[in-house]
Amino acid sequence: MVWKTVKHSLQIVAAVFAGIALLVLVAAWKLSQGPISLPQLTPYIIDAVSSNTRGMHVKIKDTILSWEGWDRTLDIRVIGTSIFTRDGRLLTNIPEASISLSGSALVKGIAAPSSIELIKPRIHLLRHSDGQFAFEFGDGMTVRADRAFDLDQFLAKEPDLSRPLSYLRKIVIDRGVFEYIDKNSNTTYEAPNTTLVMERIGETVVFDTGLELFLNDKPAKIDLNASYNLTTEIIDAHTTVHTLYLSDLAHLLPELSVMEPFEFSIEGKADIALDKNGKIRSFFADVKSTDGSLQIPAPAVQTLDIDALSLRVGYEDFNSKIRIEEALLSLTKGSMVRIPAPLQHFMPLEQVRFEGDYDTNNDILNLDVLNFDLGEGPTGSIKGNVTGVLTNKNRGIDLTGELLNVEPSRLSRYWPKGLNDDARDWIVNHIHDGIVHRAGIEAKVSLNEQGDVQIDHISGDMQMEGLSVDYLRPLPTAKNATGWAKFDHDSFNVTVTSGGIGDIQVKTAQIDITGLDEYDQRLTLDMTLSSPLRDTLEFIDKEPLGFAKALGIEPAKTSGHAETNLKMSFLLLDALTWDGVDVSAKAKGTDITISDVIFKQPLSKGEIELDVNKDGMDVSGDIVLGSIPAKLKWRENFDKQTLFKRRFLLDGEINDHQRINELRLDFPPFNGDVMKGPVHIDATITENWDGQGILETFVDLKGASLNIPVVHWQKTAEQAGEAYAKLTFTKKRLIGVPYFSVSGDDLKASGSLTMNKTGDQLHTMNITRFQAGRTDIAGGTVLYSPQSGWEVDVHGKSLDLTKQIADDRNSKETTKPQNDNTDLPGTFSGRFDKVWLDDEHSLNTVAGAVSSDGKLWNQAHVTGVVGGGKPFTIDLSPENKNRRLKMETKDAGALLRALDFFDDMQGGDLLIEGVFNDEQPRRPLVGNIRVDDYRITKVPALAKMLSLVALTGVVDSLQGDGIGFTSLTSPFMYDDGVVEFKDGRTNGISIGLTWQGKLYTYAKVADMQGTVVPAYGLNSLLGNVPILGNLFSAGEKGGGLFAWTYKVTGRLDDPDVSVNPVSALAPGVLRKLFQIGDGVDPKVEQPSQQPLTD
Repeated sequence: MVWKTVKHSLQIVAAVFAGIALLVLVAAWKLSQGPISLPQLTPYIIDAVSSNTRGMHVKIKDTILSWEGWDRTLDIRVIGTSIFTRDGRLLTNIPEASISLSGSALVKGIAAPSSIELIKPRIHLLRHSDGQFAFEFGDGMTVRADRAFDLDQFLAKEPDLSRPLSYLRKIVIDRGVFEYIDKNSNTTYEAPNTTLVMERIGETVVFDTGLELFLNDKPAKIDLNASYNLTTEIIDAHTTVHTLYLSDLAHLLPELSVMEPFEFSIEGKADIALDKNGKIRSFFADVKSTDGSLQIPAPAVQTLDIDALSLRVGYEDFNSKIRIEEALLSLTKGSMVRIPAPLQHFMPLEQVRFEGDYDTNNDILNLDVLNFDLGEGPTGSIKGNVTGVLTNKNRGIDLTGELLNVEPSRLSRYWPKGLNDDARDWIVNHIHDGIVHRAGIEAKVSLNEQGDVQIDHISGDMQMEGLSVDYLRPLPTAKNATGWAKFDHDSFNVTVTSGGIGDIQVKTAQIDITGLDEYDQRLTLDMTLSSPLRDTLEFIDKEPLGFAKALGIEPAKTSGHAETNLKMSFLLLDALTWDGVDVSAKAKGTDITISDVIFKQPLSKGEIELDVNKDGMDVSGDIVLGSIPAKLKWRENFDKQTLFKRRFLLDGEINDHQRINELRLDFPPFNGDVMKGPVHIDATITENWDGQGILETFVDLKGASLNIPVVHWQKTAEQAGEAYAKLTFTKKRLIGVPYFSVSGDDLKASGSLTMNKTGDQLHTMNITRFQAGRTDIAGGTVLYSPQSGWEVDVHGKSLDLTKQIADDRNSKETTKPQNDNTDLPGTFSGRFDKVWLDDEHSLNTVAGAVSSDGKLWNQAHVTGVVGGGKPFTIDLSPENKNRRLKMETKDAGALLRALDFFDDMQGGDLLIEGVFNDEQPRRPLVGNIRVDDYRITKVPALAKMLSLVALTGVVDSLQGDGIGFTSLTSPFMYDDGVVEFKDGRTNGISIGLTWQGKLYTYAKVADMQGTVVPAYGLNSLLGNVPILGNLFSAGEKGGGLFAWTYKVTGRLDDPDVSVNPVSALAPGVLRKLFQIGDGVDPKVEQPSQQPLTD
């Protein structure tokens, strides 16, 4: 053992010194003067040594004695000492040695060294091929390093006379040479001029040394200060590194091979506490470096150039943690760090600062702070832990990090591929400008034994400002976007809180990328916009949206404000087409105006909500269409496979102008001739893909008055009623009304209309039902042509003309009739089971037709049944330039009563024939009335006249069954409301009458005169005698020998009747002398007429 060898060497040296101890006192006075060379003592010393070394022998070149003061007693220096084994092998050479003897031991007669100083020794440390360390002595002798020293032997706790070395308190190696030889690598390292001091002070052994050497031709300088407590047996060491290239240490020991990548020099200090068995109790180091390089091993092979590095690290065995107080690495500007597969990315990195600890028990590196500067602005930090650092078991990384102040245009440099590639690619390619203030990440990564990386969990967030986002090209870019983002293993979510698209304000936006853990990823956009309606429409009209174009709306013709929610969804495909994009928008508009929406009417004052997607659009809200306030529902389809293109639902109240001019309801029953006043409508306007449209409207008629003149039906505004119409139209014209209906308290009507080619005139109206009061029309057709006029045909159960006739009669009572043009060219026909002429009288089984050329009713044919079933016929036909009228029936009384001409006739065969003289301005009717076999009852004027002539029997008959007449004939002329009779006569068994004069029908005034012939059968015989008849009858047709003249004037309901009784006694030739005066009502204008002829 080295220690035994050293011990024998020391004993030899001690023996040498003991041999000369007797000379000490003699030389004391000499020593006070300085060291004394005593070469003559050398042989004695050699003999003394050899006799005490058990076979070893010593060679000494010189001996020197010196006095260093009472604290060190005597120092003896031996120069050039060589120690050999018994077989002559050199054990060691000691160029110079100095020994101080212990004064306390000398007093006891023991020469014990208190200190030994080896001057310029050479010490060899070997590392064998098996990794063992050993000290090498002369002739190849070695001793294992772990057995070379025993501090208890060198520096005993208490001095012991039996062990002289127990008095040893200090060992010094002065300017020694340490040599390290590695047998594996055949390399040798030498530390020249090394000083080592080991000294016991009380219970502490202090060790102090400075080491200077060259490693791979690079200088290394290390100072070591250590202490060993003999009681606690703890070693405390302090090391100061002045310069040391770490990579050079890799060749000293295999365990230091991990230092090979660190190609830089460090300086600093380190403190360590360990027990005598080498177990570390605590450790602290503070080192730094200024330049060099770091070689990164596989799989991220690269060289990083270092500008600066510092490390402060500590260890305490009570918690088994290595605490890294700070680790700072500064790389050269523009450095890029390679991130290995599966990421395969180069990350900019210029500085890393780390704080944390390493749990030695669990092999976990905890990252309290890992800050990094990525250069050109961005900085970042990471917290977390790394497991399996040294053991390679359960290796993994669990971290939380953040990146600050990243420009989106540079985001690709800091976001490695392989971390949510689709989200990364979309973000990198579609987000630019602005700044990402913060980007955070949470990740959990595991590594298998082969070093393959697997991402087990990843999530993070971002805070952004001023970004430009291309959410879907070629739509306009959203600019100045501010918000945040979140992501995890299967989704990336961006929330924008403000921004703009042109003049459109982006209030919020949500961009979600999902399916990151699947084969295909989908992007969903949800954006809320606020802007003028025009800007919104221009935006949604951009390709590929084209919504405004599809609606047929020109954005420039709109105004108002809109709040819009736009949604899109599509797969992140390289070859994305518009068909692959799901898009929809919802908007809320205020004060909206859109020109030319429907029927060329503008929409204004709109408070609407809009919902649009690729299939179509829905709009609802309160609007004003033209001038019509209404509630609107609007459906617009974009797919031509749907049933219609657009549909409007309007609910509101409209007045006459709005109904006719804005909604185009200018036809019965909605036109102004029929309807007046405001109505509530519920309208549906549908436009088909061929350009044709349909308007369906339900109308609440309460509030409006209705008047249907043709049947004299009326509804007041207070009465309830409903109407419906279905219109077909194009953008240019009204096509028709396939169906309309009107209903009220006593009205039900329905039908259809078609318009002409220009849509401004009625072409055809079909009446499917018309029921008003006693009028019940089952069907009818109304045709109109500008060339031929009207063609009307109706039929039904009944037709009530009561009001028309009454109104016509009333108007004639107050207004002089005029022979105006009809203004109704065409043909009008009908068939009815019953035609009511007043409340009691009707015509049955009526069929007929009338026609007009627009000026005159020029042709007519009417048949029917009157009274007890007697037929009647009315014919009007052209005759040259005039018109011939013929009316006949077998029940004259019934027809005249039904026509309200004369109520007091019963039975009789009636024939009226006449001609309208159309060449005269007033077109008078001249004709003759003939009635056979009839009876007269209750005629007030006749009764009064008969009473005046005292024909009481005849009067009684008149009041009873009536007076029978055989025949009646009376030529007449009707002209402008005046009927003029001449030579009218009727006769019967009881009485005969003649008359002439005028009836003013419009004033109901009579101016008639004639004769009454009693007992007409006998009285008329003389009048029928040739030549004498005229003498007896006064030339009157139907006159007699005995007759009274009479006169009837005044109103027909109470006429003035006068009779000349004298005329009854005079023969006919003298009767005219007694004629009563004219008696014409002076208030009635008398028309100018030509005389009637037979």
